[in-house]
Amino acid sequence: MSVVYVYGTDLRRWQQSACFRLLDTGEKRKASSMTSAVAQHEFICARAFVKTVLSRHLGDSPENVRLVIGPTDKPALAGNSTHFNLSHSGGVAIVAVASVPVGTDIEAIKLDMDHAGVADEIFSSSEVRRLNAVGAKAMAQAFFDIWTRKEAYLKATGLGFSADLKRISTATGDGTVHDQTQLSGASNWYSHELDLGEGFKAALVVVDGDPQIVVRHLAPDESMALRLSDGGWQPRQGA
Repeated sequence: MSVVYVYGTDLRRWQQSACFRLLDTGEKRKASSMTSAVAQHEFICARAFVKTVLSRHLGDSPENVRLVIGPTDKPALAGNSTHFNLSHSGGVAIVAVASVPVGTDIEAIKLDMDHAGVADEIFSSSEVRRLNAVGAKAMAQAFFDIWTRKEAYLKATGLGFSADLKRISTATGDGTVHDQTQLSGASNWYSHELDLGEGFKAALVVVDGDPQIVVRHLAPDESMALRLSDGGWQPRQGA
């Protein structure tokens, strides 16, 4: 059984100036080019967050955590085989860390979008059927449940959105991801829902149908030292 640690945080509580110091040259350049203050803050603090999380697993300081881009354009740890994946949305970020390849995605649920129209463009036929089977009131929840599972799979495998999304389906009873493209390099990937509170959908994808998933919350205090608590994490959109 694999153990997957999922760390969550509210990025709005992180100090941008303190986080900026943890970024490498390329990350600082990208952050400085952003025109949206909200997007800039989320990017800077999310990068600091993932380095802080990984520093705990490495037993080192966040300043010494160096990230590189792997062969499939997926971020990896320099000189270390620990697998991780970062996702952030709506001011909330999660990082999954495991000894096996892992992908994760979190999305703030958007009600004001054409869920059915977007689904027709990127969902498999079975995913579209599952979405259309729910009522109008539940469509947003169902859409982002499918979306986060699919994106977590694309991130776990490194396939990205260049893959033939309609040939990849997460609409299975046991969480198995069906990939007709056969490009992932592994035969069995499983999606798992993460219950992270009202207003969000989140998912985890790993090569394990029954992993032990440990959810933890990281929050900075006024001095930017970090507190760690197990479980009980219930972020609320706009809280």
